[in-house]
Amino acid sequence: MRKISIKILLISISIINLLGIYHVIFDKINILSFERLDHGQIITNVLSWSKLNNKNADKYRITLYDINNNIILKTMSENNTVNIDNLVLENNQRFFIEVEATTKNGNTVTSQQYSATFKKPLKKVGPIKSSRQSGKISGRKQISLSTITKGATIYYTTDGSTPNSSSQKYTEPITINHNMIIKAIALKDGFTASDEVTFTYELISNRPIIYLSPSTQKHNKGIKGSGYTNEREMMNKIADVVEKYLKKYNIVVYRNRPTMTSTTSVLDSQKYDVDLHLAIHSNASPDNVKGRYRGIETWVWDSSCKESIRIANILQKELMSIYPNKQYDRGVLYSVETGGLKETNPDNVNNGILIEVGFHDNWQDAKWIVNNIEKIGQSIAQGVINSYKEEEV
Repeated sequence: MRKISIKILLISISIINLLGIYHVIFDKINILSFERLDHGQIITNVLSWSKLNNKNADKYRITLYDINNNIILKTMSENNTVNIDNLVLENNQRFFIEVEATTKNGNTVTSQQYSATFKKPLKKVGPIKSSRQSGKISGRKQISLSTITKGATIYYTTDGSTPNSSSQKYTEPITINHNMIIKAIALKDGFTASDEVTFTYELISNRPIIYLSPSTQKHNKGIKGSGYTNEREMMNKIADVVEKYLKKYNIVVYRNRPTMTSTTSVLDSQKYDVDLHLAIHSNASPDNVKGRYRGIETWVWDSSCKESIRIANILQKELMSIYPNKQYDRGVLYSVETGGLKETNPDNVNNGILIEVGFHDNWQDAKWIVNNIEKIGQSIAQGVINSYKEEEV
């Protein structure tokens, strides 16, 4: 139930209606305030007004009419409040209110009549939330904006101006690559705008933070005679090279340990607020075609991971530039379509990418990996560096 206090010359009228949420809009008046009052399932409407400026008034006659002058309600009150049960006024219904001040013998002292329209107020779009609280950040971070109101569109600015429907429409995460103030509102037809929100980010370093997660799967053996021992050993050798080159560019690097699992690697990565979680693996063909597959592939979670896809394409291109057989470019793939890889899941890591640098059960691929550890590691590092060139790494 809503109570709406309205000032009308000498009369102050308020109406409470549990059937819906209503504003009452009178001709040539100002709505002063409204508040919610709940009374369970009882439908109670209250009219209240200030005492008319006449000392002889003892009673009040209240009459409500529709636009055809039919009486909706007629009642009496000895004070300035009257409860009216089962009053039904539909949204946008035009009506008239008449309050007559009378003496006890029924003589009218004075009266006032005003027209009004019940208006359902618009619901308000829910508050906007950011995936990252305001504060200091390092590296190339992304923030996501959201509202619980389905179908609402978020508009934002980054220049300190007030956002409106002509501002930038939010369609994908916003990259924070310099000090930034984001102001946003959310709009939806049939709703009032959300409250404006402001998020302030101070970039203390534009150097990206990378988490390297070479495979810890020591039981994945390479094809005999190729020199490829096991996946854990070979991928850690590649990661050694990647780390070396990244650190030359003053990129912050964290890394898993060979004794970890993919689960503990994810948990470790979460500690560092990284810009990129990069898992480095080698591949194996299905058992029924063992040794027949070749090539390089790079995995992200799904098509919504725009930043991961951008970086993954750069990494895939770099690796294919040194791979001897271009026809085996297996491309950038979505792991969610094959059950999901936890090190690509955005719920687990930020910008998770998993590279398969070749098939260790294929002779040509296994030999290529063994003979090109330095070149593969340098190529991956260069891909990461190229991904952040615009940030002046």
